[in-house]
Amino acid sequence: MSSSMSPHKHKKFFDVVVVGGGLVGACVAAGLKQHRLTASLNVALIDAAQLQGPSSSSLPSKVSLPPEPPLRVSTVTPASRALLTAVGAWDILLNLQNDNTSSVAPFHAMKVWDANNASINYTSQDAFQAGAIPTPDEPMAHVVENDALQQAMLQVATNRGVHALWPRKLTSLTLPKHDVPRSNEPAQLTLLDESTGKSETISTSLVVAADGQRSRTRQLAKLRYEGGPYRDQVGAVFTLALDEPIDTAYQKFLPTGPLALLPVRAALPSGAPRANVVWSTTAAHAAELCSLDGDALAAATNGALEGGPAPRAIEAVGVARSFPLSMSMAPRMTAPRLVLAGDAARAVHPLAGQGANLGFADARAAVETIASCARSGLDLGDGASWQRYGDLRLAEGMAWSASLELIRRAYASEALSGARFMGVSVMDQVSPVKSLLVRVASGVSGAYGGALDDDEWGTAPMSRK
Repeated sequence: MSSSMSPHKHKKFFDVVVVGGGLVGACVAAGLKQHRLTASLNVALIDAAQLQGPSSSSLPSKVSLPPEPPLRVSTVTPASRALLTAVGAWDILLNLQNDNTSSVAPFHAMKVWDANNASINYTSQDAFQAGAIPTPDEPMAHVVENDALQQAMLQVATNRGVHALWPRKLTSLTLPKHDVPRSNEPAQLTLLDESTGKSETISTSLVVAADGQRSRTRQLAKLRYEGGPYRDQVGAVFTLALDEPIDTAYQKFLPTGPLALLPVRAALPSGAPRANVVWSTTAAHAAELCSLDGDALAAATNGALEGGPAPRAIEAVGVARSFPLSMSMAPRMTAPRLVLAGDAARAVHPLAGQGANLGFADARAAVETIASCARSGLDLGDGASWQRYGDLRLAEGMAWSASLELIRRAYASEALSGARFMGVSVMDQVSPVKSLLVRVASGVSGAYGGALDDDEWGTAPMSRK
């Protein structure tokens, strides 16, 4: 493996530095230690926060599950599940139990409808016919609690030798003026430990910036991030106790925006199954939802879903929280010895919790690009290799963003009500169109949606749970 630089010339040198220990950054770090061509690399993972993972002696050595599901969840497609299995995080999640409940909730169907009750229904059978899952009795996707998934990947990464540098604030970033091979200079990062006031400078062949929408790394690299918040659109998220268990994801398009109801925990000591609700609406309505007590919040949800196929809510567990909705994208995903991944590269509307899957595809692509450089004896920061990565990931991100925005705008327009009715009905009946939508929702439509190479990733067979 060539780095085109001598590590001993720099006080602290890492082959790869990942900035951001969230879902995507942790996946990159864990993936690099699992892939057979990159497992020996010296990898550092940096985050400004004191991450809730097993890397600190003050934190538990095992992943823990809180009594109630947290508000932040993600829908994990079969393609993303295969990657998480490969990096070793999925089995940790499946074995994580608290009072016989799990942080992983499968679903076998998805029901989407609007105020006219025109609907699209997807099932595992559709996903099987689209090539997304190996058998029709598999779940078409899973809803996973973000905190548990992050902790699982951090546990894998640190147990396999990733250097955990947190809490560390990135204060400066120096990149070469030219791409490799025109320049052989490393990237340099200065980190501040705010608890001690001490700074240190490290160098690396490659920086993977996965530090979110407000990426400090992207800003220091002077990469643009175009777009911004939706006008008068925010999300309200909360947890409901339901009157019956569900293995279906529900989404209703209202005039103010989509309301998604996703299964989270099937069994709790109280006996009532839980669901996560993400309600995209106006700022004023979101503020109203956040002010309601449990009974009123459940009543508001039941009223919004009245007449549809979703089960009724008994009560809300805890309170609602709001968050901004935005659509943004970096038109260029690379700089010399630096690449963007996850929300640092683009932000999309959280329709049915699908946004994390784009980030996981970035993580897989980043690991496989690094592995390709290693296989060919190239510098890990090889400019041509990362240009290909950037082109492919930008194209898929733009396609996803355009599709989600088209759906959002169509359902936000009262003038298109009749067209929506016809369009939804047609999509539910026309097999090729429906198959394409299922393939996109299942994460098999992009350049990195194919099967993982078992010889390189060393993957175990995908769990059927």
